[in-house]
Amino acid sequence: NYVYTEDESATHDFGTLTIDGFDAVAGVDSNPADTFKFFQHSVGDAEAYLNATGGISVGYVEGWTGSTGDNNFSVDTVGGNAMSIQAAINAAAAGATINVGAGTYTDALNIGKNVDIEGAGSGSTIIQPTALLTTGVGHKYDSNVKTAVYVHDANDVTINGVTIDANNLGANAVVFWNNASGTISNAVIENPMAFSGLQTGQGIAVDATGANTTGLIVDSVEEVATLTDEEIEPTPDFGAKVDTTYLLGMAKVKGQVKTLLDIDRVVAPETVQAIVAAAE
Repeated sequence: NYVYTEDESATHDFGTLTIDGFDAVAGVDSNPADTFKFFQHSVGDAEAYLNATGGISVGYVEGWTGSTGDNNFSVDTVGGNAMSIQAAINAAAAGATINVGAGTYTDALNIGKNVDIEGAGSGSTIIQPTALLTTGVGHKYDSNVKTAVYVHDANDVTINGVTIDANNLGANAVVFWNNASGTISNAVIENPMAFSGLQTGQGIAVDATGANTTGLIVDSVEEVATLTDEEIEPTPDFGAKVDTTYLLGMAKVKGQVKTLLDIDRVVAPETVQAIVAAAE
């Protein structure tokens, strides 16, 4: 037997509700206009309930304090079936922590609030969508960026301990970080669109189309490729619309074409001064 709540209100806020004796709730995100929460004695019980009732692919688990959710979410795989990271994001309030267990998760993620997504390690937690998210936002020479993870309109987003794999679906950027700030750490970003002509094909694209300060800290590197001068080819002529000032050239690495930044120009004093002047 279980206790559950159902909320069909417009605000999804029916006041304080005290239900003792439970440590977790299983939520499903199949119908935002009619939400259910099923109370369970533990996180494991809640995950098992979602798997047994067929709601796991749109489900999440949140801790329960006795009167409210604690804004700490668990997303896991049970019996080979994956829960939904996006469902937890949708249910979370700003400042939430979403703990994602080992497994492969097939959601493309739309993150528009301050959340901390903590994976089990880049070799264990794999975000590999079966379809990309179309953002409706342009970046450089892509008018409508397609991505595996879209972070926007937030100022403190953390993604840690995951692999984000765009699954060779033709992503303009595997991660599109727009009008937001935060941190990606201990992560692997892989399989963007193969570079060809004026397509983006970036691992991480950072842009600003709103008033928020846009910044991203990437605090670790998983792989370093060593290239000889002979392996670096000159930057092609992309036409007047593409500024190649900060590009060193192109190179093929493990069968993929890579665009190389000229780091000396990127961090040159005159470049930094120009950025500061533009910000003022």
